[in-house]
Amino acid sequence: MILITDTQYENDVAVTAGIVLENWKQKIPTDEFTTRSKVTSEYIPGQLYLRELPGILELLKTMASMPTTIVIDGFVFLDGVQKPGLGAYLFDALDRKTDIIGVAKNKYRDIPEHHAIYRGKSKRALWVTSAGIELETAQSLIQAMAGEFRLPDMIKQADSLARSS
Repeated sequence: MILITDTQYENDVAVTAGIVLENWKQKIPTDEFTTRSKVTSEYIPGQLYLRELPGILELLKTMASMPTTIVIDGFVFLDGVQKPGLGAYLFDALDRKTDIIGVAKNKYRDIPEHHAIYRGKSKRALWVTSAGIELETAQSLIQAMAGEFRLPDMIKQADSLARSS
């Protein structure tokens, strides 16, 4: 099972959404979840996990079973390998038993170019990082997702669900 997450903010409330897929090419989610939690940290560049990790962990508690892979909106490692980002903290919080793939729309300053992928006809990259799964495999999975544009359809849908909840 694959879980795609995204979080949006309404003042001091974080709305975390999750889209569940059974395979990477799926065009319609198997299930959807949302949770609301109090924001306990201001936004600090490079420390997104302080704001988003509690909501993702709360979302996981509402699910009947643990996903094998979680796709987050952001980075697993801020330098691509070692400097922990949201995904690395999530990976550790889940005892390193669930693969984490980070998909970011904007490059973080220390991310090497080999983390970039291009989908559809877009000339703008998506930046992929991962834990528990090889980078090349993670990039291939994101490339294979449904949708003809830069951002896969199900990642867009997770964003929309978070915004509308």
